[in-house]
Amino acid sequence: EVVLVQRAPIEVVDGRVSIRKQDEPFTWLQKHVISRTPVSFSCARVVSDRYPVTFRMYHMSDLNALITVTNERAFRLPALRPEREWAFDIEPSSDSALVREAVIATSMDRLA
Repeated sequence: EVVLVQRAPIEVVDGRVSIRKQDEPFTWLQKHVISRTPVSFSCARVVSDRYPVTFRMYHMSDLNALITVTNERAFRLPALRPEREWAFDIEPSSDSALVREAVIATSMDRLA
């Protein structure tokens, strides 16, 4: 598991990336994720105090997935070829919404 610190790239550990925020409302834009080896993320989960939340996944500045998240249940991502570098936007629909965590993983088992 990896926790976001400032704007530094986030490393994939054990097929999982975890981004957390504790205190104030905010939007994660272009949080960069780097893996030592190519990975293909297959699922994600976003925990927020209000929904919907918009989830975007990019590679090389190309938008690969745009998903409206309506609850904290895990959801599938489109099948994409494995890559070393990814970026994610997680944007709440309300300025006062608090997104507490976003977890992106290579399998549903790794989301737990």
